[in-house]
Amino acid sequence: MLSMPRLATRKKFSAGLVSALALALAFAGVTEMRSAPPAAANATPCPSGWTFTERPAGNTEIPYGVYCQKTFTYSPVTQVFTPPSGVTEINIESYGAPGGVGGSDAGQPGGQSGPVGRLVTTVDITGVSLVQISVGGAGGNGFGSGPDPTSGPAGGASSFGFSGGAGGPRGCTFGGCGSDRGGSGVGGAGGAATVVSFSAQILVAGGAGGGGGANCYGCANPNGSIEGPGRNGVAAISLMSAGTIAGGVGAGDNGSGYRFNASAGGGGGGLRGGAGGAASLDGGNAGLNSSGQGVTTSFVAASSIPRPVGDLSTGGIAILRYQAVPIASSVTSVEGASVSSANSHSFIVTFSEAVTGFDLADVQLTGTSGSVAGWILSVTALDAGRTYRVDASHPNAQSGTLALQVSATGVAAGDRVGFGSRTSATITVDRTPPTVVSATFNPASTPGKIEVVVTFSEAIAAANTIDWSRFAFNGTSTGWTTESPTVTGSTLKFVVSSSSLVDGTRLQFAISNGFISDLYGNSLLAAYQTGIEIDLDPVTASFSVETVRQNAGSQQSSVTVNFTRPVWGLASNDFSFPTNGATCSLGSISPSSGPSTSYTIPLTCTATGNNNLSTLSLRSGAVSDFASVAGPASTVSLSVVRDTVLPTITNIAGTVIGTRIEYSVTFSEAVATFPASALTSTGTPSSGTWSYSTPVRVGTSNNWTFTATGVSPLNGKHAPVFGSAITDLNGNALNLSLIHI
Repeated sequence: MLSMPRLATRKKFSAGLVSALALALAFAGVTEMRSAPPAAANATPCPSGWTFTERPAGNTEIPYGVYCQKTFTYSPVTQVFTPPSGVTEINIESYGAPGGVGGSDAGQPGGQSGPVGRLVTTVDITGVSLVQISVGGAGGNGFGSGPDPTSGPAGGASSFGFSGGAGGPRGCTFGGCGSDRGGSGVGGAGGAATVVSFSAQILVAGGAGGGGGANCYGCANPNGSIEGPGRNGVAAISLMSAGTIAGGVGAGDNGSGYRFNASAGGGGGGLRGGAGGAASLDGGNAGLNSSGQGVTTSFVAASSIPRPVGDLSTGGIAILRYQAVPIASSVTSVEGASVSSANSHSFIVTFSEAVTGFDLADVQLTGTSGSVAGWILSVTALDAGRTYRVDASHPNAQSGTLALQVSATGVAAGDRVGFGSRTSATITVDRTPPTVVSATFNPASTPGKIEVVVTFSEAIAAANTIDWSRFAFNGTSTGWTTESPTVTGSTLKFVVSSSSLVDGTRLQFAISNGFISDLYGNSLLAAYQTGIEIDLDPVTASFSVETVRQNAGSQQSSVTVNFTRPVWGLASNDFSFPTNGATCSLGSISPSSGPSTSYTIPLTCTATGNNNLSTLSLRSGAVSDFASVAGPASTVSLSVVRDTVLPTITNIAGTVIGTRIEYSVTFSEAVATFPASALTSTGTPSSGTWSYSTPVRVGTSNNWTFTATGVSPLNGKHAPVFGSAITDLNGNALNLSLIHI
């Protein structure tokens, strides 16, 4: 295990610009924000209100790989941070507050805020119990031209007293500016400085100068002198010779004056930020940033202040960071594959910084039951303690899922113990070999060739990885060769061909172990054999019925055509209607493609009337089998009869013989069904029970006879009632149900 030296202590910041006594006097309205100790494991290593963050790629200003960060925004009171135990330095990135916008005049805009001060440094806070943060407020915007108010807006507020300078007063009063104008715009006030202080040290990011007020005397007069918009606030680059520290309200730059004067913007807050000048279009100067060893300062556009998402404040900000405890930043698989059949895997573990104490006790494999047992792990350091490789091997890995979980609680960087855990992406361990699910034979476009389609249990490797030495023809049909293999997912297609087919022989092949592998290198283990008979006799076809009949109740029927062996190529245009009195049409064939020995076609007929006839025919040679033998040899047809006219009774007669009546009934057309149950009785007297014999058809005529038998000699009237169970050949029910005689 590697041992790491402690990180070198950073240089202490020592600006000493403001005495501890002066700071103590300036601290008014302090609010303390104490930091809690690091949170429990599996939560966050940072106090409440602080964010655990990893350093963005390419950032050189933040010295920590991982850190706790908090952004402080403007508050009228001083905010306080209590460093957690063990925190001996902090990184500070602070921004002064923007200045106000200068007032407009006669449509001419005032100047915008100047740039704000930016300060970045890392300071030693060993022994410091309290860090105080005063975030500056933004300067007020100036006022447009007019008589009131005559004084400028207030400068940005600072709880430390480093307020922005007020906007300069109006350059001339309304009554003294001439008959053609109403007073210049009033300049914007300066922004306050942002201050971070601890012990006797102070770090200041100067506020921005306010924008100058506009002066447009002569804008509407072509003979007059024209002055345009107020100028933006500017950044001071050196200490001004005048002014005082207290309150940051020393004299501003008065400018050069003008006939009808504009007012300047207020100076920015900071060590030397000044109040606005009384007679200039110029914006005010920015307050100065602190200077000192290890401090980086600059002036940046007010719009570039990196405010937190959702922060609507307009003042400055202060970002504080301190180094967090080490974590496992990433755990990645060396293979980079999500599925693997390998017996060994390697993972790269990268910590946020160099650590010691990382060993096998800090790692474990997780996954599905059975897949994590029996793995042998080892840990190797790849550098000075930040990156490690974890190797896992197994003599006979099982299928399942696998991931490496790394705990950082057993490592340390100096006296800082690691936090949390991280798990790699899951690897699916696939050790299951593919098997053959099915094999089918399809006719190829060239006679003598057959397409073979083999479906496996899973996706297989590319066709160029097939080991054809493990494929063999072993049937009684000989002279076959293979060609044109293709693989799509789990399907292998190839063509077998022979120059001479012999009727009654068998094409058969065998696939041996290792013929093909899946996508992860698992080879076929279970051998497979299949074949088909070579039959060179023409394929025959027949319809399942000779005649399809439709009645008034339906226009839909299904027609099934059967073949003596599986065939391909059947299409709707293989059928025709040589006669179509029933006005019929066909739907889509099912199945839509072969092979199949049976196909079904929906049939729709719309003609009305009695016994409309159509003929449906299947052409010869419409289909072929796997050996490209075509069929049927001749046209196959069936008849379609559509009858929408209901049968009626045209005549009925009865002869009374004792207790029975012999009936004869004639229908308008041939009747297919006439059961005795279709007959009931009516008449007088109604007492007694009548029974009926089974009706009998007279030859091939439309005449039927039956007998009604009573229990006593008749005295009165009797009539049979004919029910709907009487139907014609197409199933149309009798439309006359009651006849009296």
